[in-house]
Amino acid sequence: MTKIWPAARDNPCALLLIAQLIGIVVYPFLETSTSNLAVEIGLPLFGMLVLVLALAVVRRSPSMTWLGVLIGLPTATLTV
Repeated sequence: MTKIWPAARDNPCALLLIAQLIGIVVYPFLETSTSNLAVEIGLPLFGMLVLVLALAVVRRSPSMTWLGVLIGLPTATLTV
């Protein structure tokens, strides 16, 4: 377990890929869910998590940080 965190810190792209794969697997179940709370709150929160992970990946290169923030802030605002 202690080796996972340094590896995740070294490869944030792997975390982003895992988050996107989880989204692909979970999305059909949330869409057919009878609970509106899971759809109305769960999907936007998961989207925000993926957005934060994507910005962490972009942040690895300083020249793209501003582009990521400029795209991410309006996206986060429109999601809420």
